[in-house]
Parts: sequence; structure tokens; C-alpha cells
Amino acid sequence: MNETCEGLLGPLGERTFLDGTVAEWRLRTAVPALVAPPGLVWSASAAATVAAMAGDVRGAPEMALLGPIAALTDAPVWLARLADGAGTPAERMARALAAPELRFDARERVLPGVALPSGPVRVADAWMFPVGHWTQLLWANLLTLGPFLWERLVGGGVMAPVRIGWAALRAGSFAPEDVAARLNQLGPGARIHRTATVEGCILGARARVGAGAVVRGAVLGDDAVVEELALVEGSVLGAGARVQRLAMAKFSVIEAGAAFAGIMQLGIVGRGATVKHGAILMDMAFGQAVRVRVGSELRAAPHGLCGVCVGDGAVLASGIRVAPGRVIPSGLEILGDPAQVLTRLDLPPGCGRAEARGGRLEPV
Repeated sequence: MNETCEGLLGPLGERTFLDGTVAEWRLRTAVPALVAPPGLVWSASAAATVAAMAGDVRGAPEMALLGPIAALTDAPVWLARLADGAGTPAERMARALAAPELRFDARERVLPGVALPSGPVRVADAWMFPVGHWTQLLWANLLTLGPFLWERLVGGGVMAPVRIGWAALRAGSFAPEDVAARLNQLGPGARIHRTATVEGCILGARARVGAGAVVRGAVLGDDAVVEELALVEGSVLGAGARVQRLAMAKFSVIEAGAAFAGIMQLGIVGRGATVKHGAILMDMAFGQAVRVRVGSELRAAPHGLCGVCVGDGAVLASGIRVAPGRVIPSGLEILGDPAQVLTRLDLPPGCGRAEARGGRLEPV
């Protein structure tokens, strides 16, 4: 897989997706009879639905939230089933493009209590998402996280109510948060401090959650760490990623080896990047939709809002605030304004009130 994800460096296949990478996910859900366009991820359920169709056909899901995400880069969203899979990859793709398109039910459900400016959030079992742009990678992770966690932690069929009932019995309560706290999945060597709150999460091998931390509805890759008193909700952490003490990451993706210590919502921190304490990555523009750069154009972000993309290996200093929809270029180090750092603290005797100006204190 040689495609890239705009806003981030390196092959698209290396980008973080749920409990692994895009390439690992595509391999896991691949079906020999199917042809997929570049830069697409899909669920096993979607692959099975298309594979069951007859003849040469392109299957595309009916998903309410998909349109703005795919339209950002005009990306194709379909899987093609070829009755005869013979031929070179180019010949098979040509046949796929010529096949008639058939829409199918993605089995969407409204996610209660969560809404976007464009309407309620819906999650689906038979989903497909393009991931050629950083905002698409973000939304693909977020909109598939719920079904993924449910499948891994609860499952389907007759076992789902059994697992939920057993979790409620162990919790001694039917409160959703109490039940979710008993539905975590921990890999070998994973550790959760006894004072931490962890609800409905998957922790990879040797992942760790520190004292007083709160982690809800998240996937932590192998060796990922959520330090003491940090907050992580509805997010995906790649292998070795670290959310540092007192940081807050909500509905975001922190890729492998990154260290995040700021405040972020609806953002991506690329591989090996660093965001220092006090940095704030914004996600909304008051009175107007957020716009993102696609190639040389500015386009409306999917569903009108998104956060910030911190490129691979970039460093964002303490106290920096970044407006929504922006990309910190990979490898760039951004330092704070020296004028905002107090370096002169000398004041006249008896001064009881002072104002910070240009790095020094002035009597008021």
C-alpha cells in the first residue's frame, strides 16, 4: 500500500486505525473475490454483504454520515464483487469500475446522547470509509470505534445479554457506567491503577492507566500509557502512545510513539509527535463551519467541525493555541512567544499588585 494520508507523512498503511494500522485492518477484512479502491477501510460485515452479491457488482453502503466525509476528497466508497477474479490488478479494477453499483443497508443506529451540527450521530455495522485525508482518518476511527468496541467487548447473538448480565452481576449495579467498567479487555501485562476509572475499553499488551486517570470508550495500543489524572474519552491510542499527566484527549487519535500533554478534541497527533502541557488544539469556529486544506483548496470540514492535525514528529510547545482545521507540518518545532514568559520579577518595595507585560512585571 503506497498511498498516503494528506497532512501526515509516510505510507497510508502505517496510519493508526482502531487496534492496529490501516494495512493490518485491510488485510484482516480482505476477501479474495472483492476489489477495493485505494485508501478505503471497511468492516468484515460490509465485505461479507458485497461478497454475497451475484455477478460483477459494486456494493456501496447507505450511511447518513458518510457523504460529507467522502465528498471532502471525492473518494470512491465501494467494494466490487467479481464473479470471475482472473486478470491483472489493473484489469480487475477496470472491471470493477464498469460494474453496476448496488446500495445496501449499512444497519445504522442512532448513538443516543451525541449530536453533530449536521444531526445525530449514527453508527453502522456494515461500514466503509475513505482515509486519504487526515480528517477522513479521524472520522473513520471515531465512527467505527463504537461498533468495534461493542463487537469485541459484548459480541452478538445470545452471548451479548449473557455478557452484559454477568458484568452487571459483578458490578452489583445495572448503571451503564458500572456495567461498562466490567467490560474492559486487557492484553497481557496491561495494568490499571486501582484508583483509575476505565469503562468499555480495550488495552493492548503492557498498556497502562495511571492513578486517578479517566478512560472511557477507548482503544489503547500495545505499550500505550495514560498517565495519572489524565482524561481520555472516545479515542484511539497507537502503540507506545502516551497521554501525560492532566492532559485531556476527547474523540481523537494519538498515533504510535506520540506524547500528548495538552487539551484536544476531534484531532490527530501523528507518529512520534509531541504536544507539551498547556497547548490547546481547538475544534470549533464560532459562527462558521471549520475549513480544512485539501490539496491547494480550502473546503468545509466534514459535518462542519474538526480539530487540529499535528504532523509526524512535530513539537508543539507549552501554551500554544491552534485554531481548528489547521495542520502542524511534520517535523516542525513550534516554540512559545518569549513575551508571554515572565523573566523579570523585580518590583518596588511594598508593591502589592503587578501586571505582566513583555516578559516583566509592571506595578499597577
